[in-house]
Amino acid sequence: MLLCKKIKIEVSDWDAEALEFMQAKCRGLYNWWVMRLRNGERWNLERAKKSLQESKAYDPELRCVYGKLLAEVYFRLDKAMQAFFKRLAEGEKKPGFPRVKPRHQFFTLCYPAMYLDKIVGNTIVLPTGGGRKWGPKGYPNIVAHLTEDPPEHFHEVAVSRDARGNYYCSFVYDDTEQGKADPESKPGKQRKKQKQYPIREDGIVAFDLGIKTLATGFNDQGRFYHIGGFKGYRWYNKQLDKIRSKRDRCKKKSRRYIHLSKVYKRVSERKRRKQQDCLHKASHLIAHRLAERAVVIGDLSQRQMVIKKQGNETPKERNKRHIRNRMVYNDWGVYGFVQMLEYKCLRFGKELSIIDERDTTKMCHACKHKQDMPLWKRTYRCENENCGLVMDRDENSAVNIYQRFLARPGPHALERVRCAVREREHRRGREDSTFQLRAAINTFSDVLKGRVMAYDFLYEVADGVATITLNRPEVMNALTFKVYAELRDLFEAVRSDDAVRAVIITGAGDNFCSGGDVHQIIGELFKRDMQGHLEFTRMTGAVVQNIRRLDKPVIAALNGMTAGAGAVLALASDLRIASERARFAFLFTKVGLTGADMGAGYLLPRVVGMGRAFELLLLGDTIDVASAERYGLVNRVVPHEELLPAAYQWAKRLADGPALAISMTKRMLNRELNMDLMLMGDDHRKFYEAFQSRQRKA
Repeated sequence: MLLCKKIKIEVSDWDAEALEFMQAKCRGLYNWWVMRLRNGERWNLERAKKSLQESKAYDPELRCVYGKLLAEVYFRLDKAMQAFFKRLAEGEKKPGFPRVKPRHQFFTLCYPAMYLDKIVGNTIVLPTGGGRKWGPKGYPNIVAHLTEDPPEHFHEVAVSRDARGNYYCSFVYDDTEQGKADPESKPGKQRKKQKQYPIREDGIVAFDLGIKTLATGFNDQGRFYHIGGFKGYRWYNKQLDKIRSKRDRCKKKSRRYIHLSKVYKRVSERKRRKQQDCLHKASHLIAHRLAERAVVIGDLSQRQMVIKKQGNETPKERNKRHIRNRMVYNDWGVYGFVQMLEYKCLRFGKELSIIDERDTTKMCHACKHKQDMPLWKRTYRCENENCGLVMDRDENSAVNIYQRFLARPGPHALERVRCAVREREHRRGREDSTFQLRAAINTFSDVLKGRVMAYDFLYEVADGVATITLNRPEVMNALTFKVYAELRDLFEAVRSDDAVRAVIITGAGDNFCSGGDVHQIIGELFKRDMQGHLEFTRMTGAVVQNIRRLDKPVIAALNGMTAGAGAVLALASDLRIASERARFAFLFTKVGLTGADMGAGYLLPRVVGMGRAFELLLLGDTIDVASAERYGLVNRVVPHEELLPAAYQWAKRLADGPALAISMTKRMLNRELNMDLMLMGDDHRKFYEAFQSRQRKA
């Protein structure tokens, strides 16, 4: 596992000036590109790297910066842009465009280990730019003295600076490579091994995060854990308030004002270090010392705990809000604690699951009665007469989180990554592939490894939106008997899954779906009798029927070739968004099949009209996306890279809308397709005659 060791370095004034010069130039290049992207320029990593020579011609001082540091600027900006695109695709309200780096912030310089000379003793040489064919060196190579022994076989060195002006080298290394035999290493010098604690493979512990107590846990053996948080914040806050009040009475930029500012910074830094040390110890205790293999925590955020400003609040309420919010943001540190816990669980081989903890404090874990629990109530007293449970509120919440993790109910399951799990059942000696939808809460390591599904299509649920991705890109996502059966059962199962409120169907690679697989379907159908043909026709028709019967909106994201049965799947969807590379073809008649296969003769005239339907189904020609939009076959055409974000934006909008109104609208629209234009009965005729004769109906 990759680890990092931060070591303080000692440099001369001339070397410190060289470091400041190089970081300023790297920061300027980074900010220059950020402003270009803000002005609308499209990001392309390869094109940006090729522009480095133009930048050096414009600013010759860039030649005095080591070339690998300048190249690292583009890679860091690319990571920031990719993270921005990912947040945009996930539909976040504030995706966070990369920001410019402020002048007072040191721009970290990253040196790959392969370009550094070997460390002799505790002295490391950091190269600067220039020399040889690149012209004279503006600054000589930096010679820095390490205050500690560096790790062996490190991969990268990052140079940074703290607020006091001290410089550090952070060595990135793999802990598995430490302690290997090195012919030049000192004999007898071995790395101290960390003590290993026993782990119960089937053990589960659930933690409720809080303010008074950092974490309250409950395990599968009925034992409670109480892990206290940072207790010294009250004393530090009192000292900081005294220093601030004294400083506010001084004239700005006076000697005493500057002195008190330095003291304030020193005390706040000491408080921050104490807090980080406390959080490190608490996370290490959970991830390393406890015996349970699985660790479960609730997804509590700081924004849920703060008190929002009220319009007519009293001074007492305002003071209470300030104290509470200061405690949440500065003294609690829940976000940092969760980040440390994720890292340490991954390092020590434990599985961390983060689930929704909605109403775990309000609900009784024994009878499931729900009641209001303001923060000042530290003891949970169940108001149900038949229960009467009395226990600590944090312990009750931890038990609820533990029970919720075991039960994994749909609405409260982790919605970052959910998957459909295929279970094969042997019935009457024949293997029948069915899909049973269950809330599969993936662990943190599963999320990192990208375990979603490994079958012929992918299924994910996030924020109420289910995404189905046909996953056979090597054959243009062609459909097989197995895929037809699984899609049929999946759409049937989604009808009863309350966690899904909208569905997106798309294809992997550069195509949506090319229709049925010729080798696996056509060849097999020749071996079947009439009854086998009838069963296949009913199965393919059931896929379309289940899509149309689904009361939740279905959006087809058409990313390429959409032909045959794939075109019918797109027709069965409620909305169709196509990329500029999409093409469409109804090829049934070209392969000797009826053009009305899979309900195409029913759906297509209702989408594009009877005349266009005759043209597409009889001729079977391929049309481009412009013609499809003109025919009304697609609702919207977007650039290829914006297809999934646009589809997700629509799906998220529908998922957040009124579910009953949307489902009833879809149901009534489906019924309207089968109704006659004129539906006038005897009651309508009597009403019309009464209206004509000005008679009032009793």
